[in-house]
Amino acid sequence: MSQQIFGFFNNDDSLTSVALSQVRAELGEDSGGEHWNGLGIGWIQEGRVLERKNPRVTGGVLEPLGLLSDLRSREIIGFATEAIGASSAELPPHRFRKWLYVEEGATEELDALGAQMIDALPDFLQRNVPGSAATAARFFTLLHELFDQDAFHAASHRRASAAAAIASGLEKLARSTEGALERGYASMVATERLLVAATLDRPLFYRVWKGIQAPADKPLFAGHRTRPVEHPHYRALLVMSGENAPGEQWQTLQPGELLWLDDGWEVKTRSILG
Repeated sequence: MSQQIFGFFNNDDSLTSVALSQVRAELGEDSGGEHWNGLGIGWIQEGRVLERKNPRVTGGVLEPLGLLSDLRSREIIGFATEAIGASSAELPPHRFRKWLYVEEGATEELDALGAQMIDALPDFLQRNVPGSAATAARFFTLLHELFDQDAFHAASHRRASAAAAIASGLEKLARSTEGALERGYASMVATERLLVAATLDRPLFYRVWKGIQAPADKPLFAGHRTRPVEHPHYRALLVMSGENAPGEQWQTLQPGELLWLDDGWEVKTRSILG
């Protein structure tokens, strides 16, 4: 595969490295052998949106998830590509205020409709669309729907309403693009206390944590015994694109569906079209 998107959402960022170490073990040492030449990561930390973008990674990256372990954030979203990009501005994630967006599978046919999508936006959103990034046109169209349904500012405590608005925005995009959106498209949107993943063409795969065991610390001296530490209240969700489910603990989000976590940290899904 030439692109990959991923999103991670959890309730205790001190355990991010533990959860992602488990995933890296499940994926194997080389995660399938791809060398990602462009990598973009966005996360929210203490109310600030931060990014790492490199459109031309020297030597490529084998394990994008390995670069997330040091991030102290409850919401992380990322994009990896085999293509070598021209600039960081064009590389996802795209951002607006405290919202982040990644997608994969866009075709030239879909990108050609970007200007038309931007023209349909209200002025306050048009002014913030990066001029050279066709991907951002889809993102801002979804933001427009969030504003229209009064879900933009309340998404962190009205997750179902925000997910419904994003589903509605995707349905409108699918209609307006006359099927172009449905050929290869998948995306993720994140903000504080919310991650929404959607796919229209190929499955996405997700893993849920309800409790986690942190490995035992290294002994400090001879005869010192340490034990693994249980964290029963830990909750987390990781969603990734890929060719196959990485292991038995992974579940599948089918094409045409959208996924989010409700306030009780339960996975919810809904249909996007119709």
